[in-house]
Amino acid sequence: RIAAERAEQAGADGLMICLADMPLVATDHFEGLVRAWNQNGGIVASQDGALISPPAIFAREHYPTIAGLTGDRGGKMLLKDALCVPSRPGALVDVDVLETLQRLSG
Repeated sequence: RIAAERAEQAGADGLMICLADMPLVATDHFEGLVRAWNQNGGIVASQDGALISPPAIFAREHYPTIAGLTGDRGGKMLLKDALCVPSRPGALVDVDVLETLQRLSG
């Protein structure tokens, strides 16, 4: 919510939402999201198979909706109509528990 409010105050045309616990998302994927958003606007999200998730970019017109979201899954509903940019398989893994981090660390 705070990010949308700050983006609005700053006059930003778009807001990229990234989750800190997704360490496998590569720089080239972020660049692909920006390219897709620059060409299409609206909402651009990441996709790995059936999974649609952040990182995602939202156009200014979505700031009020984002600012009104609650809970840690509130934004998922906004992604259902997003233009999706495929990620590398497995790159959108969400590291919420130590076991996942250990598995990824090999």
